[in-house]
Amino acid sequence: MKTKQLAIFSAKSLTRILLSAAIVTLLLATGSANAGKPSSVTPPLNCSNINTDDSNSCNTELFNLCMVINEADSLGNRDRDTMMSKAIGADIKLEQDKPDDAHAKLLRIENKLDSLINAPKTKISTDDADNISGSLINSHMCVDYLDS
Repeated sequence: MKTKQLAIFSAKSLTRILLSAAIVTLLLATGSANAGKPSSVTPPLNCSNINTDDSNSCNTELFNLCMVINEADSLGNRDRDTMMSKAIGADIKLEQDKPDDAHAKLLRIENKLDSLINAPKTKISTDDADNISGSLINSHMCVDYLDS
C-alpha cells in the first residue's frame, strides 16, 4: 500500500515539475520573464569608440592595436573581447589624463598575450601574436612619450 501511495505522489510531483518547466520555457520564449529587466547581453566591442581625430594623443596607436586584436583570427572570442576592452580602456584612461592607468591596461594586454603564447597548447598563431605585439609596442611608446 505504501509503494502505491509513493508512486502516486511521485507522479503528481513529476507532473508539477513538468508543468513548471513548460511555463518557464514559454515565458523565456516570449521574453516575458525578462520584462522590465535590463538585458544581460552586452553589445559587441567596437574599436570605433576610440576617437582618432585627436592628434595630440595616442588614439591612432590604440585604435590600430584594437583593430589588430579584432582581426586576429586565431584568438577565441573571449580572449579577443578581453584584449579589445583593455585597448579601449587605455584610450579612456588617456582621455582622463591617467597615463599610468593606461599603461596598466596595456600591460594586461601584454600579460594576456604572453599567457596565450605560452599555454601548453598555444592559443594564438605566430602571425597574430607578432602583429599584436608590434602594435602593443607602438602603443606603449606613445603612452611613454605622453607621460614624459
